Amino acid sequence: MRSLLPLVLSGGLLGCGSSPRAVPDGAPPDMVASPTTVEITTGVPAALVAFRDGVTGPWQVATRTSSTQFEVVVQGPYVVAVVCDDTRSNIGGTFHTWDTFETGRTLADPHAFTECDVPVTGHAVTGHMVQAGTVVMGDQLASSATANWNFKLSVASGTYDLIATTIDGLAIKRGIAVAGDVQVTPAVDVAAQGTALGTAAFTVTNTAAGETLRAAVFLETGTNSQPANLYNAAPATAKVAPEAALVASDVQTVSLRALSTTPQGTMLRAFRRPFRVGGNTSYTLPAAIGNPQWTVAATQAELAWTALPVQGMITESLSGVAPGGAVTAAYTLELTPSFVAATAPTKAVIDTDIPGYQAAWRVDTGESYDRQMSVQHIENGEFTSLTIDQPVATVR
Repeated sequence: MRSLLPLVLSGGLLGCGSSPRAVPDGAPPDMVASPTTVEITTGVPAALVAFRDGVTGPWQVATRTSSTQFEVVVQGPYVVAVVCDDTRSNIGGTFHTWDTFETGRTLADPHAFTECDVPVTGHAVTGHMVQAGTVVMGDQLASSATANWNFKLSVASGTYDLIATTIDGLAIKRGIAVAGDVQVTPAVDVAAQGTALGTAAFTVTNTAAGETLRAAVFLETGTNSQPANLYNAAPATAKVAPEAALVASDVQTVSLRALSTTPQGTMLRAFRRPFRVGGNTSYTLPAAIGNPQWTVAATQAELAWTALPVQGMITESLSGVAPGGAVTAAYTLELTPSFVAATAPTKAVIDTDIPGYQAAWRVDTGESYDRQMSVQHIENGEFTSLTIDQPVATVR
């Protein structure tokens, strides 16, 4: 299951700038690329697989070649939509979500998709932590604001590092094998077993009026999909892991973030890069998204902009409850950097008007829901990103 939130595209999928698509809709035969077959594999049978060939081409149902395999034939930039009945059980209970994933790619991107993951049964990883703080393992975390507490995580089979953090310390229990339920012993005691965090003062050169600056420090040891968050507060007094706590393969990154509140939601400008004590503490943030505007009506939602200073992967999502409120629903749209370069979008449109798409799979925008859009550029281990995040409350 993807970690990002969710979305679907419309008959107008994207608004494009002056650079349309590598192979425009309706182009003469000598401008159209040779047909290319794209394979979609699902871990469990998908509720629906559809595609559109081109930015504004009509939605078509994919060809099913087996219960979990589909094929589509495209000739240029294209979009694949997959609906998954995502029912999962873990130590917190059973959760049912209708997930709709849409991905815009070009022929330069990989020609295979994998969606609708097979639900993974997690094993109970339990233990006791002496200090107030957080433990991270696999894709799970647990926190307590009070000392002497018990944690319980649901972790798939594998070998992981358990990372425990407090406001001023860090302890790592490396190489914990999980093949069944595990009791972590002895108790996690960061003061006795770990290392005190150091401090670093970070600066940003291009802040704007009304923004709040924060530094977020993350640690990844290569075994967990969930990074440990060591610090998230003022940049001038950031807590960071000292060299004594790290091995060569550990990756500590620091993200400098400028947040502002607007009618369109919380806007974030961020730049994140690897950091070791003694490294560069001066950061430059990207310019903001130009005049973002949400429009939501009936089954369609869009975010439009006048400028997108960061060029990279665009992700847009909507999540909330499905009609009736018994289950949740989510849409996620991902447009690859090559798709963005080929189509030059000025808006992203969410639309569940796809042949065979059922009303029961939709996010009920008449109830409270969340919407988000982000664009991220990754190069040489550095992340430049812009995000708009807005919860929409029901008004009755």
